[in-house]
Amino acid sequence: MKNPINLKEIELRKQFFTELQKKMPEFKTYFVSGASECELQNDSDWENQCITLAYEVNPVCMLAVTWNAGLYQNEYGKEMLEIGFRKHFARILPDENFYKQHEEAFSGNSLGVPANLNQWWYQCKLVDVDANEVSHILSQMITFCKIELEECNEDK
Repeated sequence: MKNPINLKEIELRKQFFTELQKKMPEFKTYFVSGASECELQNDSDWENQCITLAYEVNPVCMLAVTWNAGLYQNEYGKEMLEIGFRKHFARILPDENFYKQHEEAFSGNSLGVPANLNQWWYQCKLVDVDANEVSHILSQMITFCKIELEECNEDK
């Protein structure tokens, strides 16, 4: 079931993610459907409350930025995004063994927040809607993936 999102916000999110994906072509865009995600296929998919741009780190983890419309705002009432490491789109829940194996590495990366396993995320931080800042953070996190999570990529 889709939550109503106004046309202005739909266009703003579409523009944001399209601009970001141009900078990060290896990332794919998804929307949440129940407890799982589906890759965006058509314009009506942008009407979903939760849109994610993600990079597959391995079969259990994705590096992602998520815009969950209306869920998070900063002190000025502007939307905020979730960014970090989350469960793979094909999984119902995060992998606890993967989390325990990499908890220390997650806590030491450039997000600057502790790892905190929940229904969707291994580690997550809120940031303002700014494509340049988000692409910079994602670039740093890709480097982290290649260095700290390198052994995980071998399972891919």
